[in-house]
Amino acid sequence: MKHVTKTGVAIATSLLACTLCAAMPQWWTDRGIIDTNAVVNDYAPVNQGQVKHVATQAYLEIDQKLTNDCSAISNLVAGFSSTNNYLSVNLGQLKAVAAPFYDLLWANDYTNAWPEGMTVGPYPWSGSSNGAQDFAIANIGQLKYLFSFYFGTLLDSDGDGMPDWWELLYFGSATGALAADDPDGDGLTNLEEYQFGSNPLKADSDEDGLPDKFERDHGLNPNNPLDALLDSDGDGLSNLDEYLNGTNPNNRDSDGDGISDRDELVSGGNPNAVPTNAVLGTVWMDGGSSPAGAFKIQISFNANDLSIVGVGNAGEMAPSEVCLGQHPEYSSGSVYITYVQSLSTNSPTGSNALVNVLFQKASPSSEYTNVQVNAGSMLKNAADGSNATHSVWITLTDLSETL
Repeated sequence: MKHVTKTGVAIATSLLACTLCAAMPQWWTDRGIIDTNAVVNDYAPVNQGQVKHVATQAYLEIDQKLTNDCSAISNLVAGFSSTNNYLSVNLGQLKAVAAPFYDLLWANDYTNAWPEGMTVGPYPWSGSSNGAQDFAIANIGQLKYLFSFYFGTLLDSDGDGMPDWWELLYFGSATGALAADDPDGDGLTNLEEYQFGSNPLKADSDEDGLPDKFERDHGLNPNNPLDALLDSDGDGLSNLDEYLNGTNPNNRDSDGDGISDRDELVSGGNPNAVPTNAVLGTVWMDGGSSPAGAFKIQISFNANDLSIVGVGNAGEMAPSEVCLGQHPEYSSGSVYITYVQSLSTNSPTGSNALVNVLFQKASPSSEYTNVQVNAGSMLKNAADGSNATHSVWITLTDLSETL
C-alpha cells in the first residue's frame, strides 16, 4: 500500500507560481466553494473559516464519490471548532488539514485525481529540514492549490467511461452497467446520461414533463424542473408545450412556413409541416405613427383557388394578438384579420411587416397572384399633424418553390 508518513516539510517554492494556473475542478462550483464572478485574490492571507469550509466540502464530495474508508477525514472535519474563524492560518496548519485527503488518494492509487501540472506523489509539497517555513502565513492560492484535486475522473475499473462512484450510485456495482444500455428508455445511453449529468434510471430526471433526451437535444437542464415553463424561442409556447406538440423549443417557426408555432396551433394548422401547395402572404404597412387598439385588415381572394390555413404575427410591429375573423365573406373569398396592437407604436420609416397569412392552393397550378388587401381604417399621424391612411399591400411567395 502506497502510504507515506507525513513529516514537518514545507510547501515547494514553485507552489506560488502554480497557484494561479491550477485548473478549477467542477466540485468547487457545485458545492459553493468559489464565486466565479469574484475578483481573484490568491495572494490574500487565508483564514481558518475558509480552510474549514473548503475541507468540509471536500470531505462531503469525496465521501459521496469514493467507497473507501474516509474515517480519518471524517474525524478531522468533526473536530473543527466553530470559533476563531477569522484567525490566520500558517503553512503547517494548512498541510495538516490537507494531508488526510492525500493519504486517502495515494493509498488507494487514485493518482488521476491529481490536478494537471501537479507532480504525483504522496503530497504536493517537497520535503525539507527547515520546519520554520511551516510558520509562514498561508494564502488563498495555496489553499486552492492543495484542494484542486478532481473527483470526476477517478477510478473506472471497467474502463467504460463511467467512473466507479457513478456506477455504484445508480447500479450498486462498479462494473454493473454497460455504457451502451438505456435502462430508462429515454433515448440516452448510460454513458450519455453520465456525461449529461442525468439519472440513468429515470427518463425524466427532474420530473418536469420533458424527457432527458429532449432536454439534452435542445440545450435544457435535466435537473432543473423550471426550464419546462420557459419559452426559449419567444413564440408564446412554453418548452413543455413545444415538447407536447412536437415542435422545436429553439425555433419559433418549426416548419419554416412563416407562421409561428403558437399562431399555427391557434389557427388550427400543423406547426410541424408545411401544407402542400402552400403560399405565404405577408401584409406590409408603410412607416409612421400608429395608434394602439384593434383594426381590421381585409384580404380578398378567389376561394376556388385558395384557402387560408394559418395566420400569425409577422413580428415587426409586435402586436399582442392576431386572429382570423369569422365572417360570412370567408366562404366567398374575403376574410378579415383582426390585428390588436397593445401599445401605440412609432414604426420605422419604410416597409413594416404586420401579418403573415398561409394559403393553400387548390391544385399546384391554381392562380394565387390576385390576392388583394385593404385596411382603410388604419390611420397614422402625417407630418403636418393630420391623420392620413396607411398604405398596405401584400407580397406572395409560393413555398413549394422555395422550401
